[in-house]
Amino acid sequence: MGTTKYLTAPAGTVTVRYQTVFHAGTLGGGGSVYFDDLSLLAKPPANIATSISSGSVWLSFLTQAATSFQVPYKNNLTDPSWQVLQTVSGDGTVKTVTDPQNQTKRFYLVETL
Repeated sequence: MGTTKYLTAPAGTVTVRYQTVFHAGTLGGGGSVYFDDLSLLAKPPANIATSISSGSVWLSFLTQAATSFQVPYKNNLTDPSWQVLQTVSGDGTVKTVTDPQNQTKRFYLVETL
């Protein structure tokens, strides 16, 4: 007997199929399976609106409830790793992340976690 909190489908998955199997084993007779709380959420890619104002780059995107978003950046695409600028908790509203414009160029992503 056990519980599972999160099941995550591979990226690009469009449908989810799950199966619950109850084995009575040596107990004999029937049994019950309970789902106390079941939610299936799609995590679509974030559409980013960008602007430059007051010496900062502004990145705005619609969030989804129960989802965290991470905004990493690179100064050059050849840099070996992304640096995390900010992590945002989604609530179904548009969130804005700002970054002081201290580089001539910078590359950004918005990732769902």
